[in-house]
Amino acid sequence: MPLRAAVTRGGATARPPLDHVVGEPVVFAFAPAEDGVPRGGRVAWTMERDGAPGVFSNGVSVVEPGESAFVTASLPRPGFVRVAAVLEDESGARIPGAVCRLAAGAGVADLRGDAEPDDFDAFWSRVRAEADAADLSKSLAVPAPDPIAARFPGFQVRAFRAPFPGQAAPATGWALWRTGTPQRSLPLEVRFEDYGTGGGEPPKDAADPDALVVCVNAHGFELGRDRAYYVDFMNRVSNGGNGGGYGFRNAENDDPETCYFRGMVARDLLALRFARSLPQWDGRTLRVSGTGQGGFQAVAAAALDPAVTSCRADEPWLCDLAAADFGRYGGWRPAFRPALRYFDAANLAARVKCPSTVFCPAASERSPPSGVLVLYNRLAGPKRLMFVQTLRRFAPGDAVPPGAQTQLLECPAPESSRDSP
Repeated sequence: MPLRAAVTRGGATARPPLDHVVGEPVVFAFAPAEDGVPRGGRVAWTMERDGAPGVFSNGVSVVEPGESAFVTASLPRPGFVRVAAVLEDESGARIPGAVCRLAAGAGVADLRGDAEPDDFDAFWSRVRAEADAADLSKSLAVPAPDPIAARFPGFQVRAFRAPFPGQAAPATGWALWRTGTPQRSLPLEVRFEDYGTGGGEPPKDAADPDALVVCVNAHGFELGRDRAYYVDFMNRVSNGGNGGGYGFRNAENDDPETCYFRGMVARDLLALRFARSLPQWDGRTLRVSGTGQGGFQAVAAAALDPAVTSCRADEPWLCDLAAADFGRYGGWRPAFRPALRYFDAANLAARVKCPSTVFCPAASERSPPSGVLVLYNRLAGPKRLMFVQTLRRFAPGDAVPPGAQTQLLECPAPESSRDSP
């Protein structure tokens, strides 16, 4: 018995959700429906907005079949307002599963983030130099174990390990290409994992007959191990995290040199070097993509490796890390420390000059749309953003849910390679 919006299945605002003006009304419309048939009911809603922590307003509307419940808000400055509506029975009890969450922005083109550190480029030059100094002749690419290889008939599947000098965790991951592929014939697609300890095995969709696919592990751990190995790994790297797992240790995040994401991006850059060394690559096309944490990594890769020719970031994480200082909702992320400005995806986005595509689910709690728009505004090259009124998390290549209200922003030519915060 889903709660559906009057205009579209996924929820809707009266005008395109990103077209609102600061200070003017933002109107949300909700209508109960059961199996696509309008029905009456109680629509209870709560509202949050940037600049007003927690629930800003709430109410209940009783509607007849075919009617809509309208919720009106406004924003006093650039940002987003979020409304969550649920369907209740006559006694006021919530009907399980009947929920719809929407968001809309006002003045979104004016959203800007925190200032980047003065030595931002120098810091990342040092990280890139570490990846460039690694000896690729010491990397290994071995056939995947039979149970894994059997999942990809007609494809070559290789587990790779590219070590750094010293004791730093290596870059690890998987490379897949169609059996019999001629050398220098395929575009290269490098995919980055979402938050967690995924990557021990190739994802199911890694086999692409028209691309050389490299799936990069975020942590540099061993591949193809049993579940106990990855549970133990997560416990070790997450111990002491404040509000999350790895990357949430405040003491580590007080210094960019000890931040977990520093090593992660260094491994990503080394993995890109390894991927470019594979003989199947055509030497021209290098696409990077990822969701959540993987979206952050894809942006970092596109910012720091000039060989990248396009970037797709779905629900990119670690955007606008100082959001609270600007009165914006921050979502699920490490507690802000000044050193984290080196890892703010929005600061990295200012160095991305290749064409970029960003997916922004309106109701995301980990990657709020205000932060994603800060990132989008800073992208330095041709760019497009798809804003979708949905709770669903996207993976690269996913289609938009049928009926969901969407809005596309496009900037075919860069407005500026650097925006002022």
